[in-house]
Amino acid sequence: MLFIIISPLLAYAATLYDSYDRTRDTRAPPFHDIAGNRKDWGLDMRFGGSLAAGNADLQSATLEGDFFQRFGTRKFYILNDMSFIEFQHVRIKYLGTLIMRVDEQLDSEKNRIFILSTTAFNQYTKLALRQFIGCGFLHTFNIENFKGGLSITPGFEFEHDNIGIYQRTLRTALRSMGAYSWKNYTTSYDMVFLPALNELAKYRFFVSLGLETLLSEKTLGLKILGTYDFNSMPMVPGIKNVDVSISTNIVFHFGH
Repeated sequence: MLFIIISPLLAYAATLYDSYDRTRDTRAPPFHDIAGNRKDWGLDMRFGGSLAAGNADLQSATLEGDFFQRFGTRKFYILNDMSFIEFQHVRIKYLGTLIMRVDEQLDSEKNRIFILSTTAFNQYTKLALRQFIGCGFLHTFNIENFKGGLSITPGFEFEHDNIGIYQRTLRTALRSMGAYSWKNYTTSYDMVFLPALNELAKYRFFVSLGLETLLSEKTLGLKILGTYDFNSMPMVPGIKNVDVSISTNIVFHFGH
C-alpha cells in the first residue's frame, strides 16, 4: 500500500511551528498508521513545504517515508523522516530520523516480539545524534471498531549534543495506542512513557491525537494530527521541556 501526503496551504505554519517528536525514535511504528488493513507490504510517503521570496526569504520542506514488508510470520519496517526550515538564508531547523524494526509473530497475530534500531538528529533542540537499540513485546486487540495495542520496549540509548555533552541511558518505553473507525472517519491516539531505568525522574512523555476523514473511497483523505512532547530533563541547558505541534495533511491511499 502506497500513500502520499501533500500539505495544503497551511504548510508554512504547520512546518514552522512543528517541533521534532523527540519520542518517536524510541517507539515501535504505530500499527494503525503503518500497516492499517494492509497485510503483505506498505509504503507511505508524506511531503510538505513552502517557498517565499522578496521581503521574506523562506524555504521549508518535510519528507517522510515508511515501508513494511511481510515475510511469513515476520514483518520488516523502515521509517525515515527529514525536515528543514531556512529563513533569510539561515537554517533554523534541521532534523531527521531513521528507524529499522523486525517483528516476529508469536502464537497469534495479536502478540509480537520485535527488535528495534533507531538513529536521530535534531538541530532544533541541539541534538547531534541519538541512537537507540532495544527489543520489545507488542499485544494488539480489537473491540468492534476499535483496534488497540500495548507494548513494552527496554533498550540502550546513546546521545550527544553539538556542544560536546554525551549521555548513555537504559530506558524502557511503555506504550498504549489505538484507532477507532466509524463510517469515513478514523480517530487515533498514541501515548508513550520513557523513564530512565537508573533515574526515574529523568523521563520523556509523548501523546498524539489524530483525526482522518476519507474524501473518496479508500483513496483520498484529510488528516489532522496534534502532538504533545515532554522531556523532564533536556540534555542541553536552555532547551524547553515541552514541544507542541499541530499539522494538517492531505492523504492519498493506494495498494492492498
